[in-house]
Amino acid sequence: MKKLTYLLVISLLIISGCQSKKEETTTVCTIEQEETKATLTLEADDDTITKLTQHVATDLTSAFDQGLITEDDVNKNAKEVKEKMEATKGVTYTYTLKDHVLTEDSVFDLEEASVEDLIEANLLEVEGSTKKGLSLKKTVANYENLEFTCKSK
Repeated sequence: MKKLTYLLVISLLIISGCQSKKEETTTVCTIEQEETKATLTLEADDDTITKLTQHVATDLTSAFDQGLITEDDVNKNAKEVKEKMEATKGVTYTYTLKDHVLTEDSVFDLEEASVEDLIEANLLEVEGSTKKGLSLKKTVANYENLEFTCKSK
C-alpha cells in the first residue's frame, strides 16, 4: 500500500509538473493598406504577450512628389518618436529612410517594460484590465477586427 501511495504521489507530481509548463507561441499579424505594409509579431507564454515587435514600411513617394513632406521632416519626426519610445524601459525603435520608403521597427519587451507605463506614454492602447498582462487572444481578435491577417507559428 505504501508503494502504491508513493507511486500515486510521484505520478501526481509528474502530471502537475507537466501541466504547469507554459506554452510559448508566436503569432504574426500582417496588413497592407495603400502605401503601408505592417507586420506585428506577438510572442506569448500561454495567453500573456511577452514581446511585441512591429515592422512598418511606408512608401512616401507620393507625399514627397506632392511636396507635402521633405526628408528633413521625416527624419525629425522619426527622431522625436525614437526619443519618446526609448524613454520607456523595455522599448526600442529604429528607422531608416531610403528611396522614399520609411521603415520603422519597434520592439516592446513586456517582461521588462511596464504595460501601465506604455499606456501612460501613449505607446499602447489597451481596453480592460492589464493585471495579468496583455492577452494574446484579445489582442489578435482586435487586430483581426482592424483587418489584419493573423497566423500562429
